[in-house]
Amino acid sequence: MEDAEWLVKWVSSDGTTLTALAQARIGRQATRFGGAIPVGVRSVSSDLRPDLLLACEVAGTVRMSVVDAKRRSSEVMNASAAAEAGSKYLWGLRTVSGDGTSAVVSLKGVVLATTATPPKLHDAAARIVGARLVPGENDDAFTKSIATALTQPEADD
Repeated sequence: MEDAEWLVKWVSSDGTTLTALAQARIGRQATRFGGAIPVGVRSVSSDLRPDLLLACEVAGTVRMSVVDAKRRSSEVMNASAAAEAGSKYLWGLRTVSGDGTSAVVSLKGVVLATTATPPKLHDAAARIVGARLVPGENDDAFTKSIATALTQPEADD
């Protein structure tokens, strides 16, 4: 895979497609990751490399979310660190339409997978959520965080 380490794609019986791209390389030029997703993605800020870029296509609409792993030596991840880690994706990622114009990507949210106790940001409108993920422990909170990040309403809804 040219712009990611690997990808996996699931298609449900209702036609919903979920594509996961590991270590996606997102730069100035738009990429569709070899046609793996139906829209081009680029960064307007700096080169970005999320641990996982998720694209969910339902009835022609693409919703995206980023999962970024954050190992912490402290027991608690503070809200400021979470806001900084997630904001670069919310601010920087854009989709590119067929005519080459950029629009804000439908990035529904950023999930920070952390070994620390995740922070609570002030408001869900931040679209950044932390989820504790430790090998051998229950990952229900992480799974729920991803589902929420892909389905939450637009900020102005």
